Amino acid sequence: MKHPIERDRIQRFVAKNKLSHLIILYIAFTFLCSFISSIIWHFIFQDYVSGNLIFKMWYSFVYLYGYQPNIGDLTNSHKIISIFLSVCSIVLPTLLLGTVVFKILLPRKKRVVFRNKANLHIDNDNNHFIAIHSYLGSQLNFVNWKFVAYLRIDIDINKSNFPLRTYAIQITEEILAIPYTLTPTRILIPIKVIEQGSQNPKDKEQIVFSKKGTKYGLVEVFGNDVPSENKFDYEILIITSSQMPELSMNFTESKIYHSSDIDFSEDFKIKTVFDAKTNQVYVPDWSDF
Repeated sequence: MKHPIERDRIQRFVAKNKLSHLIILYIAFTFLCSFISSIIWHFIFQDYVSGNLIFKMWYSFVYLYGYQPNIGDLTNSHKIISIFLSVCSIVLPTLLLGTVVFKILLPRKKRVVFRNKANLHIDNDNNHFIAIHSYLGSQLNFVNWKFVAYLRIDIDINKSNFPLRTYAIQITEEILAIPYTLTPTRILIPIKVIEQGSQNPKDKEQIVFSKKGTKYGLVEVFGNDVPSENKFDYEILIITSSQMPELSMNFTESKIYHSSDIDFSEDFKIKTVFDAKTNQVYVPDWSDF
């Protein structure tokens, strides 16, 4: 058996593309079927459907969309093409309907809207965190909104076969039981910050950054030194998942923050207001989200 085995290509294609793009592809495919049938009718069955090639292509196209000549007036050869077009006129709309239903009911991409930039957060006890903001961009109800975070970094200075390492990292607020939708939430990744030139603490439970002015370089991951040429070349992967009881579905999404996407210069804060009358939380200003 040949590997790797790839499955679900059609499902992935439908899920990846917008509904408008799929409808355009559907129309283009019907044009293609019309063109093929018109070529056959024009060059093989020249005695039927008078007119030039463009007219026959139009004839085939409207055939696919419901206009069908009396099949009893056709020869056996013409009946074969008519049957082909008749089958296509049934199958193609069915595929389109299935695609529309699939796109409507499938959990859409980006139900979770992440802020494009992560930022540094320092609490009142001078603890340092990388803060990541996001919200549920849907009117549906969600339960058990979970987050998992990973750090990927090349820590192998000798460049072995698999130098890229992935570490599961601790975050705050790993699960929100019943989150508000359209309301920002923040997860925090604990880090330790030392001044550049200080000795690495060799802490097997911490992610360590060295600070020089406004630049923060990753120098140690859970006791493993990071080569100096890689301290500004890392990425944080966030995996988020939740349940949607109204659709009886689950969904999982991801977001990658490269080192250049993390702003260490200032903390980012967004104000939320709770309206007791409607029992809703809203944001008066979404600027810089």
